[in-house]
Amino acid sequence: MNRVAVVTGIIVVVIVGAYLIVTLTGNTEEALELNVAGGACTIVTNTTDKDVSVKKNKKVTWAVKNSCTTEQTVMLGNFRTVQTSTRTTCTDPTENTSWPFKEEDQNNRSVTVPSGDTKDIVLKEAKNASEAALTYYFDICVGGVKKDPRLVIEP
Repeated sequence: MNRVAVVTGIIVVVIVGAYLIVTLTGNTEEALELNVAGGACTIVTNTTDKDVSVKKNKKVTWAVKNSCTTEQTVMLGNFRTVQTSTRTTCTDPTENTSWPFKEEDQNNRSVTVPSGDTKDIVLKEAKNASEAALTYYFDICVGGVKKDPRLVIEP
């Protein structure tokens, strides 16, 4: 009986510790899954799961899992403060706004993922000089397919 209590206590401490580390660090990790849909490789992640929230000065990691039959390049681009975009590709990091992450990460917005593999896109030091949350819209491009998730940087 005493041994069960000790093991239970250790498990509770580990779970609470892991939760606190994630909460206090403020970093965010999101999954982005590619698969064949309608005959083409596309993003199959649920629409609401593509929206991202991150704490100010923290990083966002998109874990891109490629379940398509061929290698795919995924690029993030056109970060902007309005929902609509006039851009048809993701080659520009921003659209009519300043870059909301570490400046050097403007060149780290894409990843080429072999079939059956997972690779990360990591953007660091989310910027927010405001006391309120900032919302950015951005595009994810895969083989010409563009999606419009949101990024919220919390104060």
